[in-house]
Amino acid sequence: MVKNTDTFKHTVIEIIRGFDESKLDFIEEEYRKEVKRIWEEEDVPDIYRLDGVTVIDLQFIDSRLMIVYAKGNIVIFYEGEPNSLRWVVSYVSEKKRDPSMVIFHVIHSELEYVNSYVLNEHKELSRLESMIVEGKPSTEVIKKIYSHIVRLLEIKRNLVYFRQSLSKIKYMYSDYQISELDLSISEGLTLIDLSVSVANSMMDIYDKTLSMELNILIKRLTAVSIILAVLTIITGMWGMNFANIPLYYHPSGFWIVTLFMAVVFILMSIIFRKIGWM
Repeated sequence: MVKNTDTFKHTVIEIIRGFDESKLDFIEEEYRKEVKRIWEEEDVPDIYRLDGVTVIDLQFIDSRLMIVYAKGNIVIFYEGEPNSLRWVVSYVSEKKRDPSMVIFHVIHSELEYVNSYVLNEHKELSRLESMIVEGKPSTEVIKKIYSHIVRLLEIKRNLVYFRQSLSKIKYMYSDYQISELDLSISEGLTLIDLSVSVANSMMDIYDKTLSMELNILIKRLTAVSIILAVLTIITGMWGMNFANIPLYYHPSGFWIVTLFMAVVFILMSIIFRKIGWM
């Protein structure tokens, strides 16, 4: 059961794009300045209690929605396109003015949107995972995975921070309602942890794939280097300036040495192929 006992018919709800301090004329000037400071300086979701004024700052993803509640008045400032905005407009138009329930459903709606967003991120990571499993890893894919990880960790930070502030609105709601909000946060955090775990596994797979490819390349280069070193020794021996070098004055000496080098090259290539170095 909702604990707030304001008279619904006296509740005033305003929805404003951006921040307009003049809309807060129902609270003291010092609190108006503090709300303005929160809007301009804070970058994480939080709940503030200012001696009868409750400020709920919701900024989880790409939009922001701030609720200022005091003396039966609710002012909602927003940037971007908050998911709950359409619901709030519909709720107000139906003249359902219970302030506690308006605030509760706004928070719950935003948390549900966060969970939906995280679920889509998880699906995208699963798609990228299938590309890596199919042997199609690329630098672009890894960049996308990394950007998803950073985004999810940022959302996780916001959810954890907001969860810690839920105790500040316990005076407005029953334990059941608070636990419902906490459950939504827990679902988001669980899905984020799962998604990040999947992403990290993909990064590990990619690193191992690169390591294997690098090992194969090093083996091939080593095999080629050994073959070339042997051929270099052979050409060096017949290139020395001594009189009694075998085949030095033989009319077909060049072709005999060349054939010998070709045989050495073929035999060594066969040996390296058998041991998996070429």
